Amino acid sequence: MTNFSTRIRLIYAPFLFTALLFISAYTFLDWLFVIRLELPLNEEVVHYWLAVSLPFIPVLVWLRPRIKLLVLNDKKGNLPFLYQFAAVAAIAVPTIISQDYLVTATGKLTVLQNISHVSDRPLTKYYELKHYYIDKRHI
Repeated sequence: MTNFSTRIRLIYAPFLFTALLFISAYTFLDWLFVIRLELPLNEEVVHYWLAVSLPFIPVLVWLRPRIKLLVLNDKKGNLPFLYQFAAVAAIAVPTIISQDYLVTATGKLTVLQNISHVSDRPLTKYYELKHYYIDKRHI
């Protein structure tokens, strides 16, 4: 395959479509199950390990036949696998970043007049103090 526009049409555009679809679907499901429904799932597994391992499925299903169109020649034949691994990494890294951002963006903020009002308010992820005093005698 020598034509650059053909490579973009047959390989790069489907990769972008697959990546955007996977990242948006995974982020929506993370928001739904972990944040909204508060299912007791291990957040490290959901945000990191599944985000790294699940992109192999769409890459193998949709992108592997297209990567084979490149006719990559190597002595051992590992070059197509390297391209597949790079595609998985290019999908996994933005997925992990979006999960971390989602946790930060959906956290609730509770405004407190002073620290003694913590027990009066419901538990939230972030707190803001209006008035705080530093005890300079007991540093």
